[in-house]
Formats: sequence, C-alpha cells, structure tokens
Amino acid sequence: MIAITNEAGETLQLFADQNLITEQAVAWLTDDELPAEISYPIDAPLNDANKKFVGYGYRVDAALPRQNLPVSVQLEGVLYRRCVFSFKVQNGNLNGYLKIDSAEVYDKLRKLSLLEAFPDVIRLGTGIIDAVGNVTPILADRMKAIAAMPPGQFPLTFFPIRNETFYEDSLTAETLPGFTRQTYVNVWQRLPTGQPGFHQDGGFVPNEKGFTVVPQFYLSWVLERIMALAGYRIESSWLASDEVQRLVIVNQTAINSKIGPIFSDPTGILHGHRVTAGMHLPDMSVSDFLKAIKGRFGLVFGFNANTRTCYMERFLDVVRAGAAIDLTDYQSGSYDIDSPEQKGFSVEEFIDEGDDLFKDQKGHVIRPAPYVTGKGGQPISLKVGTCQMIIEPSPLSPTGQTAQWQVPTMRQAGNTLDPTYKVSQRYLNDQGKRQNDIGLKLLSYRGMTQDSAGHLYPFATNDVRDGRQIITGSQALTISGRYGAWRQFLRAYYYFRDNTQKVSVPLLLPVAVLAQLQLHRAVALCLEDQIRRIYLISKLQADSPGLAGKSMVRLEVLSLPSGIDQAADVDDPIVWVEWVASAETRTGSIGNETTVKTYSVKFWADQAKTTPAVVSNLDLTLRRKRYVGYDALTSLFREVYDEGQLHYTANGTTQVLETNYIIMQVRPVISDTGDKPNSLRQTLQLDPGEGYNLLT
Repeated sequence: MIAITNEAGETLQLFADQNLITEQAVAWLTDDELPAEISYPIDAPLNDANKKFVGYGYRVDAALPRQNLPVSVQLEGVLYRRCVFSFKVQNGNLNGYLKIDSAEVYDKLRKLSLLEAFPDVIRLGTGIIDAVGNVTPILADRMKAIAAMPPGQFPLTFFPIRNETFYEDSLTAETLPGFTRQTYVNVWQRLPTGQPGFHQDGGFVPNEKGFTVVPQFYLSWVLERIMALAGYRIESSWLASDEVQRLVIVNQTAINSKIGPIFSDPTGILHGHRVTAGMHLPDMSVSDFLKAIKGRFGLVFGFNANTRTCYMERFLDVVRAGAAIDLTDYQSGSYDIDSPEQKGFSVEEFIDEGDDLFKDQKGHVIRPAPYVTGKGGQPISLKVGTCQMIIEPSPLSPTGQTAQWQVPTMRQAGNTLDPTYKVSQRYLNDQGKRQNDIGLKLLSYRGMTQDSAGHLYPFATNDVRDGRQIITGSQALTISGRYGAWRQFLRAYYYFRDNTQKVSVPLLLPVAVLAQLQLHRAVALCLEDQIRRIYLISKLQADSPGLAGKSMVRLEVLSLPSGIDQAADVDDPIVWVEWVASAETRTGSIGNETTVKTYSVKFWADQAKTTPAVVSNLDLTLRRKRYVGYDALTSLFREVYDEGQLHYTANGTTQVLETNYIIMQVRPVISDTGDKPNSLRQTLQLDPGEGYNLLT
C-alpha cells in the first residue's frame, strides 16, 4: 500500500494500478554532477479530493500558485521518506513525481550564487561609543581577539597575507590623501605601544589609509549555512576533524572599516562593524562550490529527509569504516558485473589565473605536471587551490633586531567595500559588484604562532608546520608531498574509480530496511563462494512493496579493487637547509656595470647544525624577485616587477645552486623612447618546501 500524505494529513488518491518506483544515485564516479534522487512519474485523478490535496495550487488564478508541496510517503504503513511532490496538470490528471533527499536539497540550492545564499550580516563585536566618540573595543583589538579564538567559535578570522598588488599602482597619496601602500592585508606589526597587533586605518595617525581589513571565513561555517538553507544539518566525521575545522576560504575583499548603527537606536550609542558574508566569498554558484569541495577532498554527499541530515564523508573514511549493513540475506537472484574502465586519470591541480605568482615573465600561467594514475586517459581539473608561502623579515622585531616569519603570499588584485576608497579601481562598480574575481582557494588557520624570535602572530598556511617549522597538522593543502592530498587520499580515490567494477544485484528488501538504508555507507554482499565483501552503492531502484511487504530492488554497487591500501611511501627524514650567499663581485664602470653573487646550500640533520645530512634528489623551491628598468637616466625611466618560484634538485651535503648570479646590472641608455631595458635588479631566496626546514 502506498500512502502519500500532505502536511494537513490528507492522502493523495492514486489510480488502482499505480506503482511507485524510486531511483537514488550516489556520485562516486562523477565530478560535475550532484545527482538528484526522484521517483518515476506518478499519475492521479484530478478529483475534488486531490484538488484539495494540492491546495488548488495548480490553478492560474490561485492566490499562491505552487506546484511543489512537502509530503510524507508510507509503504505498508512504514514511513519511507519525507520528500516533495512536484506536480502539474496534464490530460485532465495530476502528473507528478517525488523529489527525494538530495533532489529536494539541490532544488533549493542549485540556482543560488554564494552571494545570494549568504546575505548574513556578521557583527564583529565592536561596541559602544563613549562621550568623546571613542569605540570600545576598536576594530583592530577586536580582530586580535577573533584571531585568538579556536576554530568554529566565530564564523571568520583574520591573519596577514602578503599581497602588494591588492591596490593598483596608480593609487597614491596624491590621488587618495593619507594613503600608504602596505605589503600585507590585515597588517600585523609591532605597534607604537610595543605590543604586536593589527593596524587599521586611522589607528595611530589621523587620516592614515591603506590598512585593509579582510575577513577569512571558515569552510565548515559556510558548508553548515548552505545546508541550513535547505533545512538540513550536517553529520560528518570529515567536517568535524580538527584539520578541516581549521580550513578557511581565501578572501581578498576588504570590509568597510567605518562603523554604523547595530540596530535602530535613537540614542546613537550602539554601533559596530559589520560583514556581509556573501561579499567575501568567491563569485560562484552554490552548486559549483559544493562540486568543487567534493572533488578536491574525494567526498560523497548523502541525505536523509526523514532526519533532515546531510552526510559528508571522504571516500577513504567510508571504506575504512566498513559495512553499515549486510545485505546478503536479501539477495534474490544472480548478479551482473561489468569490466573496469581502466582508462586512468590525469589530475590537474587548480591554479588561480588571477595570481601573478603563478605566471611567467610573459604572463602565461605556469601549470604543474598532472598527477597520473593508470593510463592517465581521463583529464580531471580540480576546482580548489591554495596560496604560495614565503619566509621573509618579520615586522615584529624591535629596532636593531631581526627575525623571520612565514606568511601566505599572492600578487592579485583585491576589492574594497569602503567608500573612502571610491577613487580606487578596487572599489565596487556602478552596479555594486566586485570588479576582481578570486578563485576558490583554501588555507589552514593554525592560530597564534611564533616567528623565529618568538613573537606571536596569527598564522595561516598551506602546510602542516607552524611558524616555527614544527609539524602540528596532518594534512597539507598542497597536492604534492608526503602530507599533500594526492598521497593522503586522492590517489586511492582515483585508483578506485579507475579499477572498480559495477555489479548489479537484485534484492527483496523489507520496507523498514529500505527506508533506513544509508546510501553513502558501504554494504556487505556475498556474491559467490560464501565470501562476504564490501561494496559501495552507486544506484538503487526500488518498486513499491508487493504482497509480502517487500520491495523489489535493483541495486548497483561498486567493487573495491585490491591495492587501494597501497604500501606506504618511504620518505627521507626532513633536513634543515642553510642558505649561503657569497660576497658581491662587481665589474665594469658606473653606468655600465654588473654585480654578481654565488648561492649555495648546506644540509643538516638538526637545527643546531651539528650533523651534516645527505640528500638525494631533494626538490628545493626558490623565489626570484626581479626589477627590469627601461631607459635609465632619462625622464622615461620605469621599472617592471615580476616574482615567481624556481625549482632546483639538490644532492649530497652541499650544493652550489647559482654561480655568478646577476643581482644588479646597468647598461648605457640605448634610446630615449622608454621601451629598451637597460637595468636589472634581482634577488634569490629559499621558500618553504617539502622535505626540508629553513635555517633562519
């Protein structure tokens, strides 16, 4: 017996021969789909009872026309699903279908952009204006307090990111009085008070500008809010893990640092800084965002409309958890099996084309080699990336002292919502939209860490090490390396997809078992030789139950090929690298001269440099910063800057990387047209990298 009941307790009257067939799919093998779970068409007479059932919503003159309504479906008296009945009038009858679980969720979300989905206004907690107009706490102090909070305690956080191109070169103190270009967004420095902290516009000097305030939202908060829009809560061991709780979505849109009333307040006392979440997330749809996160972490999404629960789990975690149920006793016939595709995969890392650090001197994007499994025949482009990291002098040291700190770095145009910066090209356009897109990138916020001299600062990274180069995490946001996504989980995921076999198995399931089946969990089956094996559900098609109260089910499952748990990779111990630069050597004469240095590295087994280390094919990442000058000594002189990473392979205990490397060169002026290069300044430095720490 099929009973489809609306919220008023009324039951849809069906034709006597109406059968209910539902189909549910799990997207283990797809990247660009969020599969819907639906029923096959349902026909019902358009009689008075059914007109009332649908609330006359089909009528064109209805006060509130609608063709979707929430219902519950019972099979043989057992609640099968709470879902949505979508209907229309056709040939004088009601014709519709059921949107089950994910279909209901995606129907609510798929047309929304992140901007539309997140109109949420977050109060940063700046407080009361006193009698002389001071705000307590000031924005910079509140940013510091938020940065010190554990992940998940607040929707967003703050930390410094190196980005010298956030504002355009043409923005100067002449075009915007009081403006000073900053190296970082969310500037964290040694303040005039002697204490470290954030610096905001007008923080210490009246009318000073250039100190951008850029919030970074936690991924977990964004995912939870998305599902809450559909009326679901998330249950996920992956999302609840400490490593994932620390993930933030990289943002380069600055807030309006001016304050406004918190609510209608005739006294004008209560004020505060506010952040509209959607303006600080990537310009993309909710469905594209979910697909990108799914692909980057090898996730499966599962939904249960009865409990209003969304499940998000990694492939490897589902496999390791074992079977949630043994379906062997419900098998009702022979099985069919397909051959594995074995075309292989070629997985390409996501590179944000707006970040100049990933481009060569001609502006072409530098793409790393793809990660290949099997024959590499099927190209996959991941949609989530990360930032580069850099080690450079810390701004926290007292005068006369030096220290190094590690920060994320990019060279990418930002956006600002602050009308003070209306003269800037980074301000909103005439339609109120941001002018510069930023790709979906993640960083791991590690909280307050220390620079090399022990000064505290808020730290985000793409790595598992903190600011002191001590390993504090277990999963990096890079694809490569011992802690990178490829070795941690993506290699196994794509190996499974390449070698799995589809198996079709007929079942006779009691309605209670069918209703409780968790499609995102593994199941056990015994196909032959009485050997039970674990499988993943790919598709489930179920008919309404027969006289025995059991549903005929056509179950499609995916085998788990041997070799998923491949032998652990053997890694060399992490070494400490000492950077050695020779004294400068200068040749030529003034106006026609060249200055060179020789750069080499030494490897040590310990930070104290007591024991040399021997390395074999160690990949070193260097950063080159270069200024090319055009027509020096003329009024047309200009310099063009570029910056990027270089890679060197090192062996042994010491290695010379560059001999007589030009750090400065000047040549006579060739013409006065301003288009001939005649000067060069460049530097080399070690970047953080896989398999080594830096001696600073």
